[in-house]
Amino acid sequence: MKRIIGILLLYFLFTAQTVPQFPVSNLDLKYYLPEEYKAHKQNWAVIEDKRGILYFGNTIGVLEFDGHNWRLICLPKNAIVRSLAIDKKGKIYVGSRGEFGYLKPDSIGKMIYVSMTDKI
Repeated sequence: MKRIIGILLLYFLFTAQTVPQFPVSNLDLKYYLPEEYKAHKQNWAVIEDKRGILYFGNTIGVLEFDGHNWRLICLPKNAIVRSLAIDKKGKIYVGSRGEFGYLKPDSIGKMIYVSMTDKI
């Protein structure tokens, strides 16, 4: 019996070391309602740029979130954004059904969508 207890004790000591421990109480999580970000409730993809800005692939476009403000970046034909990717230089690519492109800053630094669909 002592041997079984010893084996179980060793097992739990070693497995407890390999399981990551996340202090849930230190996470700063906030749930945002669609009414707050003023877009559809379905979000399909998420990516973060080098500045810490979050981009969400939403049913009605790309949502941009800087930690305080939400902004919708629309695509042609109100395409559903299903995928987002970022390259090593920080360019964000956007994919949807029948549409493909990327985000780039305009003359005042606001991100806009540039379609590449006609180049495919």
